Amino acid sequence: MSDHVVGYEDRHVGIMWKGVEEWLDTTEEEDYIPMHRIKYFKRRSDDHIVWDREKRVDEIFGSGVTGRNEPT
Repeated sequence: MSDHVVGYEDRHVGIMWKGVEEWLDTTEEEDYIPMHRIKYFKRRSDDHIVWDREKRVDEIFGSGVTGRNEPT
């Protein structure tokens, strides 16, 4: 997951990006990102969105409109 970032909505700034490892290791309340604010996961290497809440794209778990085995 080191090649992935999570996109989340900051109430004041808009979409912000954070490395998945940093997001998973967050334990401080002020840095915590609630799941309802998470909008995207994307690969850093090619900027490809692999999970998009609004468009229901899911190339990670295979749920939503596009699954892991379907071309995007």
